[in-house]
Amino acid sequence: MSILKFFLLTILLFCTGIPSLYSQEIIKIAFPLSPPWRHVTDGKIDGVDGLVMMALAKKLNAKIEFEVLPFKRSLKEIEMGRLDMMSGLLYRPAREKFLHYVRPEYKKRSNKAFFVLKGKSNTIKEYKDLSPLKVGLRMGVKYFPKFDEDSRLQKYAVRENDLNIDKLLKGRIDAFIISRAVGEYLIKEAGVADRIEMAEFGYSKENPVYIGISKKSPWAKRHQEISAIFAEMASSGEIGRLIEGYFTDNDMPVPPYK
Repeated sequence: MSILKFFLLTILLFCTGIPSLYSQEIIKIAFPLSPPWRHVTDGKIDGVDGLVMMALAKKLNAKIEFEVLPFKRSLKEIEMGRLDMMSGLLYRPAREKFLHYVRPEYKKRSNKAFFVLKGKSNTIKEYKDLSPLKVGLRMGVKYFPKFDEDSRLQKYAVRENDLNIDKLLKGRIDAFIISRAVGEYLIKEAGVADRIEMAEFGYSKENPVYIGISKKSPWAKRHQEISAIFAEMASSGEIGRLIEGYFTDNDMPVPPYK
């Protein structure tokens, strides 16, 4: 082998080795829209959950790719292992069949509210008042156990939350359930705060919200390490600063989350 050929071969081997030395693993994130927690602004990922997931990826020295999908489809992609992680998950034992919950939770509370037409807030004073009503909800989403498991209620599911605003205004449903912060944000953005209000009854008990890792994901084998890293982010106050900073920077009240 000539000296020139040896030199060229050495350069080729060195260059092809560079990606393995410096490349980052990719985390594929399912990102069902639910502003202000998860949304897209001017084509860019936005919202509290986006910030939290980016901060976690940085700790893992990983690149991150977001895929915007409906909530139910997001869960299916996680179950099949086509996507790696998603946020905004309430704990449900059935989901542990296909995902690991990252602990601790990043929100201890996720207050649920029922929204009705203006002037009808007193039509839902307690849980039993829901029984004669047509209640809109988002497909695949869990709200609180009693409501989720109540097969007697008239529940009407849609793919995206904002569709329930239109259905309520058109009289196709009597109320819809949603996370309070999300509902207030969407109603304000739709310019219908003068036509829709929150019912007197809502769910405000502790309702932890988690990140989940698909058990079929390459990241699944590191779920304990990821939980340890996330626990440090939470105990150091980093998660709280991200949440509170987002709402403050966007001139919105910080919702109860602790």
